[in-house]
Amino acid sequence: MALLKVLLLLLLLGLGEITGAHDCDDTERLYHVRLRRSKGTERFRCGGSLIHSEWILTAAHCWKLEPGWQSGFLCVHYNLTFSAGLT
Repeated sequence: MALLKVLLLLLLLGLGEITGAHDCDDTERLYHVRLRRSKGTERFRCGGSLIHSEWILTAAHCWKLEPGWQSGFLCVHYNLTFSAGLT
């Protein structure tokens, strides 16, 4: 039982981290975008893939339309220089 508690604790401490993560080069993953939503001090971030110049593919839970939330996206590679605010 103690081992199970330790494993659960380790799992919870590791949430939000990607094992072996590193910043990508400017020539890598040009299709990746960061989605952001905010409502007052509350923030929510999610990722997506640029599949067309006007279309982003992401999970359904990343883009719920709820009153009071402001949404937008930002390209990960700043040299592509595009972002948009959507409400």
